[in-house]
Amino acid sequence: MRKTLLLMFVMLFVAAFASADIDYKKEAEDVVVATPANPVIDEFGGPDAWGYIYRDSDEPDGPIYSWVDITGTGTDITGSLSDDSIVGPYPIGFSFPYYGTSYTDFWVNSNGTIVFDGTYISLSNYQMPTVSPDSPFIAWFWDDLDPANGADGQVFYETMMIGPNNALVIEFYQYDEYPNGPDAPNVTAEVILFDDGRIIMQYSEFTGAFDFAGGTIGIQSNAATGLGVLYNGSIPNYPFPNLAIEYLVLPGDADVTGTITDAVTGDAIPGVTVTILNHTVQTDALGVYEILGAFSGDMTINITMDGYDPIEQLVMLDPGPNTYDFMLTPQYLLDIEPLSGTTVPPNGGVVRYSAQLTNPTPFASLMDGWTYVGLPDGMNYYGPLVLIPLNLQSGTVTIPQLGLQVPGMAPSGLYTFHAAIGIFPNGALSEDMFYFWKLGPGVGEGEWSDTPWDAALAGTLDDIVLPVTYEVAKVYPNPFNPTATVEITLPDAADLQVRVYNVTGQMVAELANGSYHAGSHNLTIDGSALASGIYFVHTQVPDQINDIQKITLLK
Repeated sequence: MRKTLLLMFVMLFVAAFASADIDYKKEAEDVVVATPANPVIDEFGGPDAWGYIYRDSDEPDGPIYSWVDITGTGTDITGSLSDDSIVGPYPIGFSFPYYGTSYTDFWVNSNGTIVFDGTYISLSNYQMPTVSPDSPFIAWFWDDLDPANGADGQVFYETMMIGPNNALVIEFYQYDEYPNGPDAPNVTAEVILFDDGRIIMQYSEFTGAFDFAGGTIGIQSNAATGLGVLYNGSIPNYPFPNLAIEYLVLPGDADVTGTITDAVTGDAIPGVTVTILNHTVQTDALGVYEILGAFSGDMTINITMDGYDPIEQLVMLDPGPNTYDFMLTPQYLLDIEPLSGTTVPPNGGVVRYSAQLTNPTPFASLMDGWTYVGLPDGMNYYGPLVLIPLNLQSGTVTIPQLGLQVPGMAPSGLYTFHAAIGIFPNGALSEDMFYFWKLGPGVGEGEWSDTPWDAALAGTLDDIVLPVTYEVAKVYPNPFNPTATVEITLPDAADLQVRVYNVTGQMVAELANGSYHAGSHNLTIDGSALASGIYFVHTQVPDQINDIQKITLLK
């Protein structure tokens, strides 16, 4: 009833505008494709990724409706077909090319589809291409149809010559919508497959209150590639009697060539994958690609290469030669990681970190490297602390240890530390950051500084001052609520154990237990889950440190 009311509304809408000479199909068209041969478009679409287009018999270059009746000569397969069923395989009679594969057999699904791999397709229709099913099929009117076991509708097929071509005609004669019965709405339609790959769907007659608003018309290879014409009434009152819809592959009348280079170095890039619809090639040793027999018109070109940002761009291809050059932006990578604790005592300290730089290209690249600090107000920045030219070689280089010097005069709060590579100041190709806390404020001289990256990359680490003795700083703050920090400095890599005990000797927290690298380590004591009172922090490094500090938690 709901579908009937919708159909009545559509018919009233069409009738209301008929006197104004408005083409209701043109008003409802979703995809408008204009070509020199078809400056005015009604029902014309594509190409899909394989180059298929469709056009109907209302188009200037569309097919001519010409019904082929095989009810008296074709093979009747209706008796094998029931509601919600599939029958086959039946011989096509020749090799039928469809999305790059040749088929010699077909199956008929009762719900308005033809398949080439035996896949059953249910009555639930979807917009094409669809993942349900993810297989090659043709939908002449995919809906809840019912052939009624031969009581009403009939299905025939016959292979014949149509003009110079072998052709398979599959005719659906007075084919019912569900539920079937003497008064069920029905359609008479046919699908013609040609040996040159063309497909023509023809619609002869509709009887009764046929539900046009619940079906799908289209073709597909798989879930990613296909071409839909109709989905659930997207074109009002469509299809209609004496209509033909033709699918064919565009002629490959355009050639495309060009060179692909690195956007930073300007060097040609070999091995880049270039795709236009179903044409895929790779650049040669000089970065040159060539695609022959592409389709003219507005086409999307996709360019991919490991280590570079992909390109997806619309290009206009004219018949004949076309040239399009592209530059790929390398996906340079910078990764910084804190090595020591990220809580700085009130009187300042060093936050140790490592940096890893990756150049994915086969070429050395000249660029800048810089670091800066984001202040706790979240708006202002200090720096650059480092600003150096980098000659970044192909591959990955790791700087094992760098040091951010935080002065004691710095206000307390949450800071961000940033590093970037690219063109200073606004052309970062890659950047990374981490957070650190500054307790305090404290006292003392000093300025913000960072280890010069050029010295570190050259292996000259004199700028990185490592501790010369094993030390445990006083826990700060003390008393505390709810957190406090203990800083341990190690001149060499060592096994470090830091534990917190209550007054009864019970361990309530373990801050460290394992091997730690040389440098400063800021460990946080979290008293959120502890009761107010006195606790003891025990720090041990075998043969070097055995330190116990009393701390007080006040809540």
